Amino acid sequence: MSTTLNRIREVTGGTWELQPQEGDRTIARITDDSRKVSEGDVFFALRGAYSDGHEHIPDAVHSGAQLVVAEESLAEQYQSEIGNKQAYLLVVEDSLKAFHAVARDYRLRASNLSWVIGITGSNGKTSVKEMIAAALERQWPGQVLKTSGNTNNHFGVPRNLLRLTSETRAAVLELGCNQRGEIAVLADIVCPDIGVITNIGQAHIENFGDQERIAREKAELLARLPENGVAVIPYEDAYKNILHECSRAERTLTFGTTNEADLQVNYRGHSIAGYQVELIDNCSDQSVEFTWHVPGFYQAVNACTSAAAAKGAGLSAETAVAGLRECTLPSMRLEIARAGEVNWVNDAYNANPESMRAGVECFLEVTGQTPRDERRFLVLGDMLELGEQSYREHVNILKWARQLPDCYVIALGEQMTDAAQDVGGIVSFAEVKEACTHLKCQVRPNDWVFLKGSRKMRLEDLMTEIAFYSSDCLGKYS
Repeated sequence: MSTTLNRIREVTGGTWELQPQEGDRTIARITDDSRKVSEGDVFFALRGAYSDGHEHIPDAVHSGAQLVVAEESLAEQYQSEIGNKQAYLLVVEDSLKAFHAVARDYRLRASNLSWVIGITGSNGKTSVKEMIAAALERQWPGQVLKTSGNTNNHFGVPRNLLRLTSETRAAVLELGCNQRGEIAVLADIVCPDIGVITNIGQAHIENFGDQERIAREKAELLARLPENGVAVIPYEDAYKNILHECSRAERTLTFGTTNEADLQVNYRGHSIAGYQVELIDNCSDQSVEFTWHVPGFYQAVNACTSAAAAKGAGLSAETAVAGLRECTLPSMRLEIARAGEVNWVNDAYNANPESMRAGVECFLEVTGQTPRDERRFLVLGDMLELGEQSYREHVNILKWARQLPDCYVIALGEQMTDAAQDVGGIVSFAEVKEACTHLKCQVRPNDWVFLKGSRKMRLEDLMTEIAFYSSDCLGKYS
């Protein structure tokens, strides 16, 4: 895919301050990262929470940017420097909105693009994104674009769309939010054909007030579907009626664990070959069973979610399952690893009450057949952005975890520490460093440790630190 200087001016509504004199030009690439600018690129100067791209305009033009898109009041001081490098300057009222407009234009002009799938929800977005993309890859090998890493916000979503090429047949894009109004903005950029809601939970509830408001925020994705689009909705979710009401799509596919859902999942658990899952299409009374390497009931539900989206895109169940078998999840999502002669289940990417329980249950399944001398440790970190419910939810999690058989619970973080004092009988630490010292003295070679907490907690540092210790340094006080 490509665009031109005049096309950028047209879709952004910008004004030339330094205008090309020799006519229109084709653009090599668009970026908002001055460190990645190459000869002939367009540089968008964006203002973020921690940095202002306008300050990096000199770096961009020195690296060969032929066009700078910036806000007039902030770009004025760099105008002579841009001109000296024979680059052009397009001024806009809001550079982020202009960036969004160009990304949206890329999406709408991608002539070979058959399906754009937008995904949002409180839990499981990244896993579902990877699973859907894996299924679509079986249909269009090498022609599927998916969200890269953790780029599901106002900056990341347009960056992903700007990676579209003329060969892209499908795009799978994750839409995140932690404030009201964000999903509507992102969905307007993406213009999805299929909208997937994984679930409605308590993630970021501090910023929304209650789960109904979270449901209505997520439903903005479905409100921006075309009439011939497809809405993929969790059948057993308490807020499914809100999702149905908000959807503009004439077609809806539901998923769940009951035969009343269009796509049903039965999780059969662990076997020698892996983890067994049955998917049932209740619309056609067809079913398919498969074994894959991803553990846990809630990941099986994510597989069902993904199969529903794949069905919406016209894929057969066999094609979808072939992709699911090959799917690999990103790091820190129930990632099983061995470090420092200890077995780890690293689910430390993020946490809220629903994902915390689901992750622990999966850990118990993974370790259910371990020898008796291999002990199980649960390191449970703070769950952030829960608002007024935070203390109660932390107490509830610890009370529940304390009752689990053969598990040694460690509460980590200020909020978990406060809750542990109320629950009693649970060791707690405010800082990772303190917990690391304690865990090093308790854990023995071949023990199992589960890590779960909000991203800010960086619980994976425990694994990194303990990996440096040899077996004769571990478990001295256990």
